[in-house]
Amino acid sequence: MSAQTVLSSALDDLREVSTWSGPCFSAILPAPSDVTDPDHRLDVRWSNASRQLSSQWADDQLTRLDGLVGALGHDGGASLALVHGAGGRTLTEFLPASPVSVAVLEGSLPALVPIIEGRQRALPHVVVEADKSGADIVAFAGANVIATDRVDRDELHIHRGHPGGWSQQRFQQRAENTWNDNADDVADAVAALAAQVDAQLIAVAGPTRAKSMVAEAIGERTDATVAKIDAGDPDGIAAEVVTLLDDAHASAIVALAERLREGLGNDLAVAGIDATVEALIQGRVETLLVNDDWTDTTELNDQLMDIAPGARAIDAAVAAALRTEADIVVVPSLAAMDGPLAAILRW
Repeated sequence: MSAQTVLSSALDDLREVSTWSGPCFSAILPAPSDVTDPDHRLDVRWSNASRQLSSQWADDQLTRLDGLVGALGHDGGASLALVHGAGGRTLTEFLPASPVSVAVLEGSLPALVPIIEGRQRALPHVVVEADKSGADIVAFAGANVIATDRVDRDELHIHRGHPGGWSQQRFQQRAENTWNDNADDVADAVAALAAQVDAQLIAVAGPTRAKSMVAEAIGERTDATVAKIDAGDPDGIAAEVVTLLDDAHASAIVALAERLREGLGNDLAVAGIDATVEALIQGRVETLLVNDDWTDTTELNDQLMDIAPGARAIDAAVAAALRTEADIVVVPSLAAMDGPLAAILRW
């Protein structure tokens, strides 16, 4: 599985959001659930965020957003991203990670990097809890269940002492054949569900023999990474899956960073704000790499598509990449990037 596949995220709906023209504001509100009165705390955080906004936002707009945040609740993720534009357009999305405190940014374009990063980390995956007679199959996007299936087949039970001699060998072969058939049925169902959700990881839990047979059969039917889980209880399975997803994400970032370094050596990549913007103007960007903690306020110097100079350069680059259907990958600060932006080029 390529690094680009692992890091790809669904961005189609953000293409329209990227065309919103100013003013816009973006906010990230911590939304933990494991606290006393989490709904009230989220309302308080939104109130704190709204007080940081400039006076250009009308009271009736903010009142409508009060109701929207209150209706959303707190249990969709670790934080809530809210993007609001002129004309009352609003995007809200729960994210898997959370800042230490409320973060707010105003500008002429939406600040979409936290949402893109959240989706990038919510790798679609499938968890299979197998036994000798079938399996429970659940597909996830991040922590959200998006599809389920159950496969039930026959299990050859032994009710008395083992028959001896040749009959015992035949009995064992029948059992082995039954388990193989069951593993094939499970693998067919898993492969179909994995293809449906574009799963990047398939984690298989269960008794050792059933788990091994099912994992092997799945591996013959899909290009997704197939991993066997040692834990047997739901909490243990969830913890192992989270570790596997984090490892897959980290490995993909390392591979992409190496691709950037190689590209810089053969003119198939650029680094820094100015060079990246120029490549976007030329339509050469295949993958935009961005690191953004909302502290870089560098402004766009040149017209970029229909984006006027003066917009925050990072937001302008993301908007241009979305409009040209380039991939966007949020990365940690990489020395090779020479700033918050870099790009791997199409040509």
